[in-house]
Amino acid sequence: MIEDQPRRGPQSADVVVATYGRPVELRRCLTALADQVLADTVQLSVIVGVRREDGASARVATDFGVSLVISDGTSLLPVLDECVRFGHGDLVLFVDDDAEPGPMWVQRHMQWYAETSVGAVGGSEVPSKAVVPRGAVGRVTWFGRLIGNHDCATVCPCKVDVLKGVNMSVRRELYRSPPHLLGGGAELHWEVWLCNAVSAAKRDIVFDPGITVVHRSAPRVAGASRRTLTPMDSYAFGYNFMRVMLPYVPYPRKAAILVYGIIVGDWGAPGPVRAAVGVMHGDCDVMKRVCTAIKGRVQGAKDAAAGDDRRVGGGAPAS
Repeated sequence: MIEDQPRRGPQSADVVVATYGRPVELRRCLTALADQVLADTVQLSVIVGVRREDGASARVATDFGVSLVISDGTSLLPVLDECVRFGHGDLVLFVDDDAEPGPMWVQRHMQWYAETSVGAVGGSEVPSKAVVPRGAVGRVTWFGRLIGNHDCATVCPCKVDVLKGVNMSVRRELYRSPPHLLGGGAELHWEVWLCNAVSAAKRDIVFDPGITVVHRSAPRVAGASRRTLTPMDSYAFGYNFMRVMLPYVPYPRKAAILVYGIIVGDWGAPGPVRAAVGVMHGDCDVMKRVCTAIKGRVQGAKDAAAGDDRRVGGGAPAS
């Protein structure tokens, strides 16, 4: 009797690193990628995307001999999209320029794709925070509450709804260019769009806490601050979430997500309830962001309903 052969997953991958104005961090990232431990059969290409005016980052990429994509885009998403279209690997891996993958990072991502049901894979950040219960990572509730916790440890790998762009991968054929999003230099929630596209294609999204990167969270050169937000930042948070969620959910859920966002909201785009909680904890400035956050959500819902398909590239929601 002939024994079943082990499944063999994809054997080629592109690692996409979009960067702007952080050559020191980029050098650390590329050093870590150069130290990857790979099977002999794996073909790996590292693609660095830079904006045309960012000569310092381009020189770092050249020093490492990786593929260089020079973009005329003025924000993250056009650069990412051009890098994805430049590559040819079966898988596309995303990592931030201020993150340093562990030596088995690529291999651990690729191993999951031996299962044909898996469409996207993500991992955790080091140092991790406290351990959280299984299932409390990467979830979007029916009414639109986004639960991250990707920087927390879980007991074992689990299926999730969303991943974090600092450490994630996707099958190339499932990649969908995000719609027009706001946010200056770094459009937030683009990962939610991509994960929704994977789910719409009936593929699993896996979070594996053993796939780690050291994320040093360097200051952003442009776009929203990591800790303090302006009213326009909250407008972008609210707008983007509606744009990436509503095209993929049925109408009863569309209404629930919009109503929850307007009344409750979240840290990035607070509604009155979330703002009241913030004031109780001493964040008086949060009240300044409520009106613009609500306006952003409403406009995002309108653009999603109107089928506003301004995108950074090709692609559409999976049917």
